Amino acid sequence: MKDTKEHILKVSFNLFMQKGYKGVTLKDIVESTGMSKGAFYHYFSSKEELFKEVIRLYFQAGIDTFFDGMPRDNLRNFINIYLQNLIDLLDNMKINFGFSNSQQGLAYYGMLFDIMRLFPEYDMKTNEHYNTQISIWEETIKNARKNGEISSHMSDLQLARLFVVINDGVVIKFITLGRTDDIAAEMFSLYNSLYSLIKT
Repeated sequence: MKDTKEHILKVSFNLFMQKGYKGVTLKDIVESTGMSKGAFYHYFSSKEELFKEVIRLYFQAGIDTFFDGMPRDNLRNFINIYLQNLIDLLDNMKINFGFSNSQQGLAYYGMLFDIMRLFPEYDMKTNEHYNTQISIWEETIKNARKNGEISSHMSDLQLARLFVVINDGVVIKFITLGRTDDIAAEMFSLYNSLYSLIKT
């Protein structure tokens, strides 16, 4: 039964990526999975419930636990672990989404827009995640300033936002270009450049 549910999720995920939420019908799902409507309703009460499970499985996996266990007393160490976690997350996303060309990257963001339009709670979760990122970066930068590791006329919050915006900008740009393999190197270069400007 577990394998059947996973099969429905995987096939439906591919359909949603190709056609978007509105473009996929229950008939498409039933035909593509090779199951009957009755079998589908055994696992999911609606297309909406299925879509939410696809989001949880493919879009949120690894995000909620990204910062778990990361030390916040040293900015250099934090950046190194952050970049390694990002590489691991991107590797997992490449397995799920492909990202070998710009069409796959655009399909990924198209589906994200579907998610945010259809489910306001996901938009709230995205905002919560953004605020959590800012807070963790700010705490780490504050500690780094306190222990004499860095010095900058910019505030802790400004620096935190700068690190987060660099991440978001690089990831969005390179995914839409189908160049995910270049993300880590670009992030490493930009983060190191910023760090060299503020270290004591």
